[in-house]
Amino acid sequence: MRLVLADVDRRRLREVASEIPGALAVPTDVSRISDVESLAVRAYRRFGAVHLLCNNAGVAEYGAVWEVPLARWRRVVGVNLWGAIHGCLVFLPRMIAQGGAAHVVNTASMAGLVTPPLVEPHIHLDAVLTVGQPRPNVSGSLFEGIAVWAERVKDLTVDDVRARAGQALRWQLANGVQQVRSHVDVCDPELRALRALVELREEARGLVDLQLVAFPQQGILAYDGGRELMRRAVQLGADVVGGIPHYELTREDGVESVRFAFALAEEYGLRVDIHCDETDDDHSRFVEVMVAETIRRGMSGRVTASHTTAMHSYNAAYAYRLIANIARAGLHMVTNPLDNAVLQGRFDIGPIRRGHTRVKQLQEAGVNVSIGHDSIMDPWYPSTFGVLGGGLLGVAAGSAGGHEGTSAVTYVASCEERRRCSRWRCYRYHWLTCY
Repeated sequence: MRLVLADVDRRRLREVASEIPGALAVPTDVSRISDVESLAVRAYRRFGAVHLLCNNAGVAEYGAVWEVPLARWRRVVGVNLWGAIHGCLVFLPRMIAQGGAAHVVNTASMAGLVTPPLVEPHIHLDAVLTVGQPRPNVSGSLFEGIAVWAERVKDLTVDDVRARAGQALRWQLANGVQQVRSHVDVCDPELRALRALVELREEARGLVDLQLVAFPQQGILAYDGGRELMRRAVQLGADVVGGIPHYELTREDGVESVRFAFALAEEYGLRVDIHCDETDDDHSRFVEVMVAETIRRGMSGRVTASHTTAMHSYNAAYAYRLIANIARAGLHMVTNPLDNAVLQGRFDIGPIRRGHTRVKQLQEAGVNVSIGHDSIMDPWYPSTFGVLGGGLLGVAAGSAGGHEGTSAVTYVASCEERRRCSRWRCYRYHWLTCY
C-alpha cells in the first residue's frame, strides 16, 4: 500500500512516517486551502493517482462556550468543517479525471453524530418501584412517605434492591443517562440497600457512572446509632456524605447533624450532598449552616444542597442575604420539581405554595442549579419515569417560563466512552435537563 500522510504537527508526522516504509509525509494545515493544494500536487507527483482520501483531521475545545476565545472557535471550524471541504474541492476533480474507482471518507467525531450523555443529579434508586408497599401514602406528604418507607426498609434484601434499582438504571441508560447520583438510605444496621448499590455500581461501570450518597433518611442523631452507620457507609464505599437536618428532633440536633456530615466528608476527602430544608416551614434554615461550614472548611465546589423548598417561603430580605452567601460559598443546588410539586403545600389551605426553591434568584446570583428526577414510583412520588418531565416542570414551577428561562434549560453532559456488554444496552439516546 502506498500512503501519503498529512498533519500540522511536523514532529509527530515524521515519527509516524518513519514507521511506514515508502510513506510520503507532507506537513499540512487543512484549514488553509493552499496547504491542501500543495498536498495534492506532491501526492500526484509521487504516485500519479489517489484512490482513497480520508478527511479525518479534527480539533476540539473544552470549557464554557462563551469563555472560549473567538480565534480558537475559528480554528475548530477551520479544521473540522473547512478541512473536509478543502479536501473535497482539491482532490475530487483530480480523482474524477484520473478515472477508475476512487473514494472519499469524511470522518466526524462522535460529537458530530450524537449528543453527549446527560446527568441525573438526584435520585433514590434504593426506593424505586415500591409505591404502595406496604401501604399507600394517604396524605401525600413528605413525612408520611418517610414513615411508609421506614416500614418497607424492614423487608429489604440485597437482591430486591439490585433488581429494582437495576431496572431504573436501565431506563435511564436507554434514555441517554450515563452519570447518576443516587442517595441511599443507610438507616439500616445491615446496610442492605447500600451493599446492593455498591454491587450495581461495579456492574454498570463503563456504561453508567453511579455515585452513591450515604443518606440517613431517619436522621443522623434521631436514629439510634446513626453516626456509626454513616461512618460504616463511607467505609463500605459511599462516595458522598448526606444528611437531613430538618428531620432531626430539634434545631440544635439539625445543626449538629450538618456539622457531623461535613466533618465526616472532610475526614475521608468526600463531597457533601444534604437534603436541606425540604419543608414549607420558613423557620427551617439549615442552608445557612451548610454555607458557614463550606466557607470555614474551604469546601467550595464540593457541597450540594438538595431541595431547599423552605426558601420559597423565606421573607425577601433574609432570602436576599442567604442567596448572596450561597454564591459566596460556591454551593451547588438541586431542585426536584416532580416530587416537591406533589409533596409540598400539603398543609396549606390557601393559597397553596408551589414548594420549590428560588431558582431564578439563585441563577441570577451565579449559583449552579440543577434539576433532579428524585423518585420513581415510591412512597413520595407515585408516577413513573419521565426523562424531560422534571426539566419541563422545573421551568414552569420555577417561574422561568419566559424566553430567557426556557433557554436556560440546558443539557449537562460528559464525554465518557460508551460501550456495550451482554447485560447493558446503550441505546445512544441522551437526556436530562439542568438549570
